[in-house]
Amino acid sequence: MNHETSGGPAQAQTRPLTLPSILNVLWRARLLAGLVTLAGVLAGVAYGILAPRMYEATGQVRPGVVSFAGDGTPLRESALKDVVRWFRSNLFWPVMRELPDFADRKTAPVIDAEFIPAGVQFDAGGDVIILTTFDQDAARAVTILNESVKAFNRRAEEDTLRGTIALTRGGALVRQAKIQADLDFIAAKTARNSLAIAAQERELAQVETRSTRLDMRLERLAQSRATRERAVVATEAEAEAARGRLAEARQLLSRTLAAEGGAAGGVRNADAVTEVLLQTASREQAGRVGDLLVTVNELSATIYTHTLAADTLRDAMAGLDEKIADLRLVKSVDLAKSRADIQQRISDLHLVAEHDLPLERARLEADYQAEQVRIDQLTPLERVGRITVSAEPVRPRKLRATAILTALALCGGLFLAFAREYFRRNRAEILADGDR
Repeated sequence: MNHETSGGPAQAQTRPLTLPSILNVLWRARLLAGLVTLAGVLAGVAYGILAPRMYEATGQVRPGVVSFAGDGTPLRESALKDVVRWFRSNLFWPVMRELPDFADRKTAPVIDAEFIPAGVQFDAGGDVIILTTFDQDAARAVTILNESVKAFNRRAEEDTLRGTIALTRGGALVRQAKIQADLDFIAAKTARNSLAIAAQERELAQVETRSTRLDMRLERLAQSRATRERAVVATEAEAEAARGRLAEARQLLSRTLAAEGGAAGGVRNADAVTEVLLQTASREQAGRVGDLLVTVNELSATIYTHTLAADTLRDAMAGLDEKIADLRLVKSVDLAKSRADIQQRISDLHLVAEHDLPLERARLEADYQAEQVRIDQLTPLERVGRITVSAEPVRPRKLRATAILTALALCGGLFLAFAREYFRRNRAEILADGDR
């Protein structure tokens, strides 16, 4: 086995790298490394002086509701890591740069997205994504976060989530249409209920009118009965007077007949002149007796007529009493029952109008609002709370920036030192390769 022990490029290439040789390299390149490190320090100081003060806007979001389970539990489809990657990859910028607020901006704003997974105990605040951005204008910082969330939702609805959200929203709209139809039916039912109340009130008015007519008829019957009662009293009085006159006429007739019989027996042996006078007296007496008999007969007929009229009037009064009793029964029973039934129906209709229909309308409106709440909840990305912005501009972290730039400059200086040393040791071979 042959080993190269002589000097030259091969010996330089096979020379082992030891700690003294590394220190020698660093010592020889101390000026270069120091200058580069100093440049890093100066760059950090310049950044701390020249960097503008920025407002910090912070907001929280989480995957939105795209559908609901059978028990009403909201379902979310977006993965937290996908949302974080979307913001960190500036995928919102193609949508945002078309807006007037960002027309003069050349580069996408930096939005830091970090998610906080929920623990085993489902701690409050878990499963949310914190979005943070900085801008010299506080209002514009808030606008950046707002528009970035809107851009995500717009892009997501145009993508695969559109099917689920569209179906869920469409189903809710169909249910809202059915509920609206039920509300319209309730409105029509309310109108029909008002018409039914008006019809029942008209029937009640007809019952009251019938009751008034019955009162008027009862009044007329009472007046007719009173008239007949007065006629009965007058007729009976006339009949009683006729009976008195009849008794007097009969007594007078008896006396006349008795006087005529006595006069005839006492002048049985009278002379001719006396006989003529007696015959003349007898004829006059007979005429008076005939008149008395006519009077007696007329008085008897009058008594019969008045008695019959009184009985007829009493029968008519009995019929009137029966009619009055029937009408009073109709008024106190039939009309009262009809009035009570109609008032009960009116009360039921008022109860429906004041209690049942409003409750049904309130239930349907609540269902309609519940569907609207579901529709409003449908979104690919949901905000949690409101976006907060720092009251004062955030000061740049000078020491951290200086330390980072110094460390980077030191590493760069060391790299340049070893690169220069490599070039110095392998210069001949590197130049030889270049000549080829």
